[in-house]
Amino acid sequence: MPLRHTRIIHPRWRPHYEPTVLGTMTARIRLSKPERLGIRDPVSGKTPRLPPVPYYEGAARVQARGGSSPAGSTAERDVDAAPYLVGVPVDLGGAVPERGDLVDVLDADDPLLPRQRLYVTEVPTASVILQRNLGADLHPPTTPQG
Repeated sequence: MPLRHTRIIHPRWRPHYEPTVLGTMTARIRLSKPERLGIRDPVSGKTPRLPPVPYYEGAARVQARGGSSPAGSTAERDVDAAPYLVGVPVDLGGAVPERGDLVDVLDADDPLLPRQRLYVTEVPTASVILQRNLGADLHPPTTPQG
């Protein structure tokens, strides 16, 4: 147990280690909100689909988590582990990633990765954070977030 009035994690811990973590982000991605329905045209009766809205383009780390998506349970809820982990900077200019967002891989060291589209399936949170981790899959999420 720590001494009273003593911090285990130094207040400048993140600024000290964050540059190292950001240096591991060798891929370039674009995060976007998915396409959505526009306003119905009263003349044609058609409702246009609006294109995805990008909110971040920049450095990231994209890696396979290994294995298939094993099911498990957390807090009595069934969960699937996303097969990809996408690490992005914590500060995305005020944007907040959400389940269903698009991850387009623009460039990466692995020649099989660019031009892949992934879908955010989970956005875990943490009390100590050096990067924002996003669980992602090749397929869009099909169930509502619970």
